[in-house]
Amino acid sequence: SIHSIMGVCPQEDVLWPELTPNEHLKLFAILKRIPFKDHDRVIADSLNEVGLYEVRDRISNKLSGGMKRRLSVAIALIGRVQILMLDEPTAGLDPRNRLEIWNIIERVKQNRVVILTTHSMQEAAALSDKIAVMAVGRLRAVGAPPHLVQRFGKGHQINVICKVSKSEEFKRVMTERLPDAQLEIDTGARLTYS
Repeated sequence: SIHSIMGVCPQEDVLWPELTPNEHLKLFAILKRIPFKDHDRVIADSLNEVGLYEVRDRISNKLSGGMKRRLSVAIALIGRVQILMLDEPTAGLDPRNRLEIWNIIERVKQNRVVILTTHSMQEAAALSDKIAVMAVGRLRAVGAPPHLVQRFGKGHQINVICKVSKSEEFKRVMTERLPDAQLEIDTGARLTYS
């Protein structure tokens, strides 16, 4: 019975290359014991939720990496999921697809327990109400994102890659607009400020 209320999105996409998103969700609807009369509606809702309705009949090995990730999230969400476990849901995605997955998680986390693993503090802070930080297999800190940033944060870092001929101009602008920023790395083409 736990499988009917729990969804899991593993770090690697576990998809059958010859099945379509529609067929994947049909299979998981059966596994989660969703009544057959509700399949079409539940599957359409899931595909719409992750933005895959238009490609519902395309075989999964023809989907982009971001689409495959969204399909994995849809599989985890199908049914009456109350507990959602997401293992590195945006690993390897470009910034646009990462933001799409974040938006999906933000929309669906209401009235659910969501457990998310990530190496990105930015992702953890954007999506989490509470963060647990682990290092070398041990729990090191637990708290709300603002508390952890205040306690352990080093501020923000700005990394700029520019033409060497433009680096002096950029340094001048940074000094004018962010006078407290410290130049940490200057290779000419790459500047890093804290």
